Amino acid sequence: GRTPRPAVWMVPPSFASQTAGSVVPSSAFCGVDGYKATYATINRVGAKMISDTLDTVGVVSRSVADAALFVAALSDRHELLIERALADPPRIGLCRTHEWERAAPETVAVVEDAGRRLAKAGAKIRDVTLPPPFAGLVDAQLAIMVREVALCLSHERLAHREKLSPEMITMIEAGLAVTPQRYDAAHALARSCRGALGSVFDGADVVIAPSTVGEPPEGIHATGDPLFNRIWTLLHVPVVHLPVGRGPRGLPVGITVAGPLASDRTTLLAADWIYTKLGQR
Repeated sequence: GRTPRPAVWMVPPSFASQTAGSVVPSSAFCGVDGYKATYATINRVGAKMISDTLDTVGVVSRSVADAALFVAALSDRHELLIERALADPPRIGLCRTHEWERAAPETVAVVEDAGRRLAKAGAKIRDVTLPPPFAGLVDAQLAIMVREVALCLSHERLAHREKLSPEMITMIEAGLAVTPQRYDAAHALARSCRGALGSVFDGADVVIAPSTVGEPPEGIHATGDPLFNRIWTLLHVPVVHLPVGRGPRGLPVGITVAGPLASDRTTLLAADWIYTKLGQR
């Protein structure tokens, strides 16, 4: 067997970016905090773009407060700083998402346990069911992502194809097969669902949801399935990952804290409060 050692805690924060689920699963599998800010909070000039609709700069950190400090400095939004903890518990929705049936037992257990423990800590917890159209967001995110990857990497595909990985070639070819009609329909669904977020967060400051399908995969050949991150990335909302549990192999499993569009301060404060009550078990 092996002794899990997810992170070595060498630096307080580091840059990260997310197109599908790079910030959240990477943080989850390393047992650290991750924060994907509201889309375009941090200027992306100088970054190599692969999807203008989705690419979002974020941070991986050792605490929510460190992540808030880093993004506050990068975005000149000092209101994001966490100078003191919330005095009152936040209102929290437990959101299993339309992909819940694909969650591994350890993910189900961690999310359900988080809901119970937060209720005992004084938070107002309610179940949140995403409206039926949200069930199409995973496919919409995939269509938008692969088409934009194919377009953004046109030069690399034409001039340096032999240097691209087989996985990237497969993604580019999938993107070239996405019709303009499918691409436009995906964008239309995303806009409609963003418009419906008010009903999702009605009576809730944030929602908690799965961060990953389950424990980290074996080996280093892949970074895991970003299934549970795709919808939040496409919706452009702020998301914080919290490492609050472990799976059967002793490896990290955590939860996503997501807030409404542009509610980064509220989301960070709620995530900070949630982590003080749950910690890493």
